[in-house]
Amino acid sequence: MFKEIITQIPKWLFPMAIISIVLTIFVIWQKQLQFHFDGWTFRITEQIDAQAHRKYCPNPDSIEKHGFCIWHIGEYNKTFFEAAKACKTLGARLCSLNEVSAAQAAGAEWCSAGWVSNRNENGSKAFIAYPMQSNNTASCGKAFFPHSLQELNTNWGANCCL
Repeated sequence: MFKEIITQIPKWLFPMAIISIVLTIFVIWQKQLQFHFDGWTFRITEQIDAQAHRKYCPNPDSIEKHGFCIWHIGEYNKTFFEAAKACKTLGARLCSLNEVSAAQAAGAEWCSAGWVSNRNENGSKAFIAYPMQSNNTASCGKAFFPHSLQELNTNWGANCCL
């Protein structure tokens, strides 16, 4: 059966398949991509060079302090989608609640709420969050991880991750 199928494939297709495979391997090598095979599917991911990552992080100290690049864009002037765009403009994305929480657990603190990527079940609202270490009850609350659901069109800052 297999032999019958192979004999029906035009002979010019085999060299093209070989060239395609060689070019794919070259691109993976050239871009330093990682190739993963889980038995059923192939996945290619970009290998992150720690030095290059540090160079592009607006807050390079966060990599050593928190284990990843995270920063906050203040000023309460961005809707959810504007905040996502502001992060994307800098080559990043909105952090998740878990990422901001992990940064808070590792010592991050900023007294300014910002959007994170998590949304409610129907997507009509999203979370804002800010990590606190010190007790500043006058304006920011106690040392904990405040977060709340907000309407997407309200203005907050942005918590960006790279």
